Amino acid sequence: MTINFKQVLHAKKKFVPSEVELDMTPMVDVTFQLLIFFMLTATFVQQRSLNMPKPKDESQTASKSIEEIQEASDTVTVRVDGNGTFYISAAALGDDEIEVPSRQELYVKLKQARQPDASGNIPTRLLVMANGDAIHGRVVMAIDAGNEIGMESVQLVTQEDEE
Repeated sequence: MTINFKQVLHAKKKFVPSEVELDMTPMVDVTFQLLIFFMLTATFVQQRSLNMPKPKDESQTASKSIEEIQEASDTVTVRVDGNGTFYISAAALGDDEIEVPSRQELYVKLKQARQPDASGNIPTRLLVMANGDAIHGRVVMAIDAGNEIGMESVQLVTQEDEE
């Protein structure tokens, strides 16, 4: 038996594969599995918000001065200076401002300031006095702290000069 190489070469030339098709099903499956994985493992940050009432027209209501609000027995004052340091003053803490350097200590001092005084009055208002150069996050931290310990009313005042 002799093999004719021309026939073999010619036979190979005749065998032309048809157009190659790629099956996309596994790629689509993997894509959907990745999509489902990322959707299930993603963490969603819940945005907290605090309802702020619109300012009232001063001609309709008699507004108190800042000094009157600070001196009221039902008010706790948190002052945020330009460096972001907190200072708390309240009737339950004495007459002097107390410097509060950290967030944890802010909560502790606010809870102490919320204790009833000699006549049994519990402070329900928080006055946040923020310096114009204070970091916004520190001011929000003071407002959130007052909201978390149960203050019913929160007022925000900005001041340019430290006293």
